[in-house]
Amino acid sequence: MVDTAFDSLVKRAAERYRASGRFAWHFARGKLGCDPLFRSVIKYILPLTSGRILDLGCGRGLMFAWLRAADEGAIEGAVELHGIELRRDLVETAQRALAGIARIECGDIRDATFPSAAVIVIGDVLLYFSADEQQRVLEGVVRALTPGGVLLLREANAAGGLRFHITEWAERIAGAFHGRPFQKLHYRPVEDWSAALEHLGLTVTAEPMSHGTPFCNVLYVARKA
Repeated sequence: MVDTAFDSLVKRAAERYRASGRFAWHFARGKLGCDPLFRSVIKYILPLTSGRILDLGCGRGLMFAWLRAADEGAIEGAVELHGIELRRDLVETAQRALAGIARIECGDIRDATFPSAAVIVIGDVLLYFSADEQQRVLEGVVRALTPGGVLLLREANAAGGLRFHITEWAERIAGAFHGRPFQKLHYRPVEDWSAALEHLGLTVTAEPMSHGTPFCNVLYVARKA
């Protein structure tokens, strides 16, 4: 059965990417429609009437387009949308799609100083960093989170058996397609991610985040006291 409300939401969010060409538009529709992360994070973010949502490694800014489409009334006014992305081409696409809505800057989150935020999102990014770099980013996140703030972190579960290997293979194929065939990837099992976040003083819950896909991803919802 087709979820017409969800499909309409995907179309509204993806519409912002038409100006960037057919590839950007089709990519947005496919990613928003098939990746379970977008449907799931709404309950942790909305409604939000003040503060900042910070997306680290925001790519084309799909999360912000999605949130605006999901609740126009909640993501405006006192709420600031701020994304940081390393790839200049993705930054330009995000800036075009989210002009006047979100601040998208080009930068490396391993070296950035993060502004204070009520919500911080890191989706499938830390796997590209070494253990020391991952730790440095997470320490910066904890400093930036306001009291009661939440980190939404998605990473693959390295102890996930065959589904993890499918996830890793898919990532390596994507890396080769983008000219990075030998890029090192650094995965961790659920227990390691949870322990690392708890060691930083966050309260953590972990939930599967691969619904409808062959992958082995986990969403960590980490709250600051």
